[in-house]
Amino acid sequence: MTLFVILLAACKKDAPVEAPAPEPEAMAEPAPVAPVAAPEPVAEAQALDLSAGEEQMLVALSARDGSPTCEALAALVEDPVASLTKIVANVQMPPSAPMRAARCLVQDHADVAGDTIEGWMRADDTEGLARLVMGEIEHLPPELATRFAKAGLEGPHQAIVRPEVEASEMAEVRALAQ
Repeated sequence: MTLFVILLAACKKDAPVEAPAPEPEAMAEPAPVAPVAAPEPVAEAQALDLSAGEEQMLVALSARDGSPTCEALAALVEDPVASLTKIVANVQMPPSAPMRAARCLVQDHADVAGDTIEGWMRADDTEGLARLVMGEIEHLPPELATRFAKAGLEGPHQAIVRPEVEASEMAEVRALAQ
């Protein structure tokens, strides 16, 4: 059978049809596209009327390869809670900057920034912040953990909060799921 196919292919009278050569202008390479750059944090800082220390903080929070420790950021300004809160509330680009600022608020200043953090758990447009808070809940003092978890269970992020509350290692937090 294979011999028959080989002979049939060899005896075929029609020459193979070749594709027409592409037109020279069709072969030209497309013009390179310039990458779109994110807005400079300093330009955004000036639009927000940030202090010099807050501008330094924003630049540090915007670094691609990580950011300094929360302690180092706090040393840049007189009132780290107010400055971090301002950045979380007003900075949009790069998105890592306000999230890093929020993490510092939760990790190091949750007692002073408690009302702000509780507000994130209750607001409709703060799902990412609610996720961040729930990711840090086990590292908070029990009274703050229960406060934030309760606010989350009462707010619009229940689908995110409830599984974390049920899986919590803190009995006080787990009791909220009952």
